[in-house]
Amino acid sequence: MGRLTRSTKAWLKRIIADPGRRRGGFEARVTRARRHGQATAFDPISAIDLLGIESTGRWNVPLREVGVRPFPFPYFAGFALANENTYADAGIFEDVHGFVSGRRPTQFGDGLGLEVGDSYAVGPDGSPRLTLGETNPGAEARLAQLAQHGWLDTLYCPGAARRVALAEALERWPPERRPGVFLGSTSPSEKRALARADVRYFADDDLIEVDKFGDHHDHKIVERFRLAARDYDWRRWIESAPDAKPMVQAKSFARLMNETIQVDDRGGGAHRRFKRYCGPWLASMPTFSAQVTSVLLDGLISHAGAVIVQQQLGRWSLIGAAGDRSQARANAAPVLDRHALAAWREIAERKAAGKLWVVTTARLLDHLWRRQALRFTVEQTARAWTIRLAPFRCPVLGERPLDARDLNGLSFTVPEAAPEIIVMASDSSAPLEMKRAADPAHRLRDAVYRAWTYLEWPERQIGPDP
Repeated sequence: MGRLTRSTKAWLKRIIADPGRRRGGFEARVTRARRHGQATAFDPISAIDLLGIESTGRWNVPLREVGVRPFPFPYFAGFALANENTYADAGIFEDVHGFVSGRRPTQFGDGLGLEVGDSYAVGPDGSPRLTLGETNPGAEARLAQLAQHGWLDTLYCPGAARRVALAEALERWPPERRPGVFLGSTSPSEKRALARADVRYFADDDLIEVDKFGDHHDHKIVERFRLAARDYDWRRWIESAPDAKPMVQAKSFARLMNETIQVDDRGGGAHRRFKRYCGPWLASMPTFSAQVTSVLLDGLISHAGAVIVQQQLGRWSLIGAAGDRSQARANAAPVLDRHALAAWREIAERKAAGKLWVVTTARLLDHLWRRQALRFTVEQTARAWTIRLAPFRCPVLGERPLDARDLNGLSFTVPEAAPEIIVMASDSSAPLEMKRAADPAHRLRDAVYRAWTYLEWPERQIGPDP
């Protein structure tokens, strides 16, 4: 008999440590699940034992080769606010964004200049819902201005609606103004209609996280991922795990637990789904500071994750109480209390320190898609390494060439000892202008990057329509 392989030795050690495994397959896992109080044919905690760290949903940074940097340089993690626009009037909208997104002095202090977008709401019949106030003669022009500059990047439809009409509403928009993200529940047929109008990202109401802040977490080793999974309410997703082989089930659970975007090519046309974090409270301005505590933000940065927070900053509700909508009302002065102000300032401090990348929901989702779909080759010589970018390829969104938007924040990681790095686009004979610096998020590696260009908030003009 030959020498035992490393994998065989590891299997024998697990058998010795847990004799129940000898009974075969998932029977032992079902028994273990019963010890935790629930019998099920699929126990994700045990299924994790089948996975390697590469299968847990994290974004891998290779140790010796060129890799796509998880986020634009120099940031460690990503943050976006998916606000469901329920503002009572234009004044509340402008007061909030004047402080959070603008840079001028406000009643709350100097504006923070954060790239925090908002949603364009529509009524039940699919018609635009001017949530900046129908009595404001400049509301429609202001909405068009914000949409034109990329600040209204999501489409929101509260409650039941004829959502097929949403696509008709989008068709009336110039392509450069159309939001590519939809917030709200939709059927496959409605998704298909919206996808024809270039809506590609969907956040269904059933994809709301209440106990896990962010996804794409890099847990480093499987043991840490296993510990995180034990604290995760995986029973909410158990029906989403396919009735298939154990390894397929394990990968399905890992994807549900730790990925922001899920590819769905079976119904509703070409689109991607993503999860939002709300927490246990009703989304409203007073609960925002509980959603984004210092501990949660620091954990997100530590795990190099990305979070999209569900909010309704135009709504007021009690803090710490159950989500009773009957006790919620439109927000009023102060439109941001001191707790919300402190939370936004903490976010701004982490952004200024190069830790937290704060962008609109659409731009965060686009980035997460790009880092998965970008293809490139590396030609290595003693003098230089040449990175040649190829067109994007995605099983859902298809193949397309790079454009100028794709170059914003383009970042790679390379070993610090690597020679000169040259980056070439597939359709160009001239190298791209790139910078190089020590990567603060990855030891012994350099970042080769293009700086991220943020949106600039267009301040409201006093007087005629903007």
